[in-house]
Amino acid sequence: MNKIYEWYYDKIYLPIYRFVRWNIWEYIQPSNFKHWYQRARYGYSYQDCWSIDWHLADIIPKMIRELKENTHGIPGEIVSHWDPDENGNLTDENWVMAENEWEMILDKIARAFELEYELKDHRLFDCVDEEHENTMKELMADREHFKECRIMTQEERDAIEDGWKYFKEYFGNLWD
Repeated sequence: MNKIYEWYYDKIYLPIYRFVRWNIWEYIQPSNFKHWYQRARYGYSYQDCWSIDWHLADIIPKMIRELKENTHGIPGEIVSHWDPDENGNLTDENWVMAENEWEMILDKIARAFELEYELKDHRLFDCVDEEHENTMKELMADREHFKECRIMTQEERDAIEDGWKYFKEYFGNLWD
C-alpha cells in the first residue's frame, strides 16, 4: 500500500499540484486582485515598492518598445541633425533617417533596461575583476542553478552605459 501511495503522490498528485499552483493559482489568487486594483487606481502597488529598481527594469523596456511601435513624432534635437529647411521641415529621405535614429535610440534604452533586469534577476553577472569572473565561471559549470547564467561582456556594459546616457538625454521626449 505504501508503494502505491508513493507512486500516486510522485507521479500524479505533485505534477498536478505544481501545475495548478504555479501556472494557474499564481495569477488568480485574491491578493493579486488587490495589487491590480492598486495599480489601476494609483499607478503602482505597494508590492512594486519592495524593489522599485526591479519593477522599473521590468516595465520600462516594454513601455519603450510600445512607444517605438506607436510613435508619431521625433524629438526636435534629432530633427535638427538632419538638415531641416527654413521652416524646420525635413525631406522625405531625411525624415526616414531621423526616424531610424530615434528608433535606434529607443532600442538602446530598452536594451539597457533589459540588461539591468537580467542583472537584478541574477542571470547576468558583472564581474569586477578576473578572479571574480573565474569564480563565477566555476559556479556556472558546477551548479545547476547557474546553468542559464552568463558573464557580462564589455559590449553589454557599453550598451547599458549608452542606454542610460540616452535615457537621461531624451527623458523629456519619451512621449507620443
